[in-house]
Amino acid sequence: MKRYLAFILLGVLLIVPQVRGGSEEGGFPGGYLRWGASARCLALGGAFVGLADDAAAAYWNPAGLEQIPSTQILAMHAILFEQTSYDLFTVIQPTRRLGTFGFGGVWLSSGSFERTDEQNRPQGHFSDLQSSLLISYAKELGRISTGFNFKLVGHKIAGYSGSGTGLDLSLIYRPLRNLNFGLSLQNLLQPRLTLIEEEESFPRCIRVGQALKFLNRRLVLVTDLEKVEAQELKVHTGMEWWAFPSLALRGGYDGQVREYSLGSGFRFSRYQVDYSMMVHELGISHRFSFIWRFGVPYGVKLNVSPKLFSPTGKVNRVKIRIKTWDKYPMEDWRLTIEDERGNVVKSYQGDENPPEEIVWAGRDELERTVGDGKYRVKIRVRDRFGDTWEDSDEVRVVNFEEEREVPIKIKVNRGD
Repeated sequence: MKRYLAFILLGVLLIVPQVRGGSEEGGFPGGYLRWGASARCLALGGAFVGLADDAAAAYWNPAGLEQIPSTQILAMHAILFEQTSYDLFTVIQPTRRLGTFGFGGVWLSSGSFERTDEQNRPQGHFSDLQSSLLISYAKELGRISTGFNFKLVGHKIAGYSGSGTGLDLSLIYRPLRNLNFGLSLQNLLQPRLTLIEEEESFPRCIRVGQALKFLNRRLVLVTDLEKVEAQELKVHTGMEWWAFPSLALRGGYDGQVREYSLGSGFRFSRYQVDYSMMVHELGISHRFSFIWRFGVPYGVKLNVSPKLFSPTGKVNRVKIRIKTWDKYPMEDWRLTIEDERGNVVKSYQGDENPPEEIVWAGRDELERTVGDGKYRVKIRVRDRFGDTWEDSDEVRVVNFEEEREVPIKIKVNRGD
């Protein structure tokens, strides 16, 4: 089954460059809402409906918010053309029982334009601002997660303004550990705007996507199919490879605008900076975005204190503090303490979540005092989807001889 699905996906990836079609966003109300959220998604060719595993899911597929284990903030700012900027901001807050909530906004702002009358005489300047505020929610129901976006859209231009409301519905289905399917129905309830007299409605859009993961999530292949009302079917596809724990390389193709994309991601601690470069007929454009994760962002976090102790001294114990996701319980865990040669001198393991604290007295499995040197403390946990998460820390052991009381004889001479 897995091989069959992989061959189907690889076939789609191979035929994508042959798919033709121009960008048809111009002239459609709300087209900016399909311009992309986060440099990571854009580097993947806009294929994110099946993946939807970070704060950008609020934009692409709100059902995917249930895959986010801790609070996240996403921000993106892009300078486009002619004093035009594109901004996005999203905050995601998961809970254990009530689902996951999100709030954010998208703004497309164009600077000062010269206004003229019928005789082409200057009449001052005007600006153009399009915006959308999103309230997102997702809830998990077994292997399926459902979600929605309620959005308040607005448009202000040359002294005229209009606003409307709309609704998106979506779902994520995870039949296998390494396979996701996503569905997003955008503008199911269409926002309608009236600036002067004529009412305009945002077109409905349906997107289906899949994400296939390999090498414990280090390699991901994604494909989306997009059908906008009154437009042809478009294909989006991309690949992400975490070459190192802190560095990702990405590439993709966006059939909507017929452009190839490249990008990278940099992780350090709780922060992630993503970059994308899009190559199209008009040249090359660049995007940057930033994600700030709170709590335990990657499954498990381990901390050893103190970093130096002596099993035979006064500070003769070390505390190993362990934190896991608050949202999802783990299936099992294993903690090992290894010497400088990589030999395991002590191990602990169990089912479900690990304890919040383990105290190690510097002894091996046979209760012998370990020798001096550096020791690596490693923990590996497995979540309910079968994915594994790891973290590690170091501690140094220095043994001292036991202190003994030694009598001292003092001879005192008294003078006459």
